Parts: sequence; C-alpha cells; structure tokens
Amino acid sequence: MTMPAKVKSLLEENQIPYSVSSHAPTYTAQEEADALHLSGKEVAKTVVVRAGDELVLAVVPAPYRVNFRKLENVLGAPVRLASEQEFVGLFPDCELGAAPPFGALYSLRVIIDESLANDEEIIFTAGTHRESLRMRFSDFSTLVRPQIGSFAEKNVRMTQTEKSSEDIASILRKSQFAPLWGLNIVELAGHNIEARGREEVNRLLGQGWKLLHVYTLRYAEDGVWRERPMAILGRVGTEQESRK
Repeated sequence: MTMPAKVKSLLEENQIPYSVSSHAPTYTAQEEADALHLSGKEVAKTVVVRAGDELVLAVVPAPYRVNFRKLENVLGAPVRLASEQEFVGLFPDCELGAAPPFGALYSLRVIIDESLANDEEIIFTAGTHRESLRMRFSDFSTLVRPQIGSFAEKNVRMTQTEKSSEDIASILRKSQFAPLWGLNIVELAGHNIEARGREEVNRLLGQGWKLLHVYTLRYAEDGVWRERPMAILGRVGTEQESRK
C-alpha cells in the first residue's frame, strides 16, 4: 500500500512541498524514527482520543504520550483514549494505526503538542506502515490549522504489563465470557489494543484465533491510576490436538 490518493491530492492541490521516505514496516512512531535514523522527538505520532462527544486527533512526539488530565484542561472536556470500535471506518484509505494527522480529510479536529510546533519540520506516517511524510511545520500548520497546547509527557516504562498464561486463563474463567472456555482452546495470548499490539491482535484474528475477552487493565504509574485496553485471544485446537 502507498500513500493514500487523497493525502497526495491535498498536498499537491495546496502546493505544499513534501517528501516521502520508504522504510521497512514499522508499527510505532518510535520504530518509525529508528527506521529513519532520527531522534524520536523529531517524529510525530497521532493518537485518536474522545473528548466529550467528539473524536480528536492528538499529536505528540514519538517518545511521549498523551497526559489526559492536561489535555482535558486544554480541550475543556473529559478525555479518554478512543476504542477501535469508535473510529473503525474513519480512515478507510489508511492502514490500521497509520493515519496521518490531516484531520480535515476525516472530519476530525487536530490538536498538537507545543513541543512539535517549535520544530522547523514535522514527520509522521503517510497512511501506511512503510512510508513517512516530511514537510515544513509552517506548511502543516497552514494546511491543518491545529490547536496547539501542552499535553505531552515522557513515556515511563510500565512494569508487569504482561500476564502469564495462567493469569490470563484465570481472568477468562472468572469473566462474563466464561462459557467460551468450553471451546477447545489450546493456546492463549494477551495483548494491549494499542499501536503494535492492535496489529498483532488483527494478525491473530486473521489466522483464526478467537477474541475471548476484552478488559481494562488499571495500573499505577507516577502515583496516578491509568487504564489500558487489553484483549485475550485463544487458538482453537485442531482435531488432532483435541484427541491428545
């Protein structure tokens, strides 16, 4: 897949100079920066959030994350990470998790962290996991007219984010989806439903795995309770495996 036609048309119709760099598939903005041999601070990532009744594209540097409390203060509405179900179909011409921050193309408002607004250029995914788009920030600002605010914070590595198969099985058996445990599940996998984790979930579903349970993992970080959407998938055993 190459850069979506309407992204290319938007840039060319507005006579915006830009360049596109091809690289090996990347599934996070930090991986994209590494593939381009750049600092993560030079590459932007787009996060879809729900602010009140509205979906918004929040743009922060690759090694940073959205501080939802700060973003709530900027937007004046409760903010949370949007679920995939909420924005599925919004970016039909883009690969999952690779939408560029051109809000007008998708009828979405854009807000960008001030740290990116201070850069001469901005770099982000061009609608695919294999291409990155580079342009002057002044041109991006004129084209997109994003709201600018301070809401990015440095990522802190989270501990104990992955649960063992025994933990996952325990959660599953105790959940409202316990009857599904009657399926001949021979292997379990747990993934967060964000960025590369979402790609892995889609890959497993494409291989015939079953989505068994979705839950919210709550964890404390920097003295603040945070939430992360998680999915548990199970592989149904083959007839030969069932006989064992």
